[in-house]
Amino acid sequence: CHDLDFPPLIRQASARRIGLVVAPSNDWSVIAVLHARMAVLRAVESGFTLLRPTSGGRSIAVDTRGRVIARVDFPEDALVADVSAVSVRTLYGMIGDWFSWLCLAGLVLLPFVLRGRYAGSTRTSASPSAP
Repeated sequence: CHDLDFPPLIRQASARRIGLVVAPSNDWSVIAVLHARMAVLRAVESGFTLLRPTSGGRSIAVDTRGRVIARVDFPEDALVADVSAVSVRTLYGMIGDWFSWLCLAGLVLLPFVLRGRYAGSTRTSASPSAP
C-alpha cells in the first residue's frame, strides 16, 4: 500500500512511459499529508499522472507537473477526477539517482581538493623573497 515509497519501482513507470499510475494506499492521520506530498513528488519526478485513493488519508489526483486535480481528505466522499493518461520525459526518469551520487562524490572529494590548493598556497607564501 506504500508502493510510491520505492523510487526504483516507480522509475520503471517512467522508463516504460506509463501515463497513469493508480496507487491505492492506507494512511493514518499522522502521515496523511506528508505521504500525499511524497506521492506528488514521485509523479513529478517520473512524469506520470497519479490517482491515489486512500482509506484513512488524503486521496489525490495530480497531473505530471504536480498540480492537484482533485483532493479529498479522510474520505467521507468519493474522489472524482477527470484525468488524462499523459507521460512526460523527465531528467530524473532518464538518469535516476546519478546526479545525487555525483554530488556525493564531489562532496567527498572536496576536502582533498581544498587541502591540496591551500597547502600549495601556504608553501609559496612562506618562502623568503629575494632582495
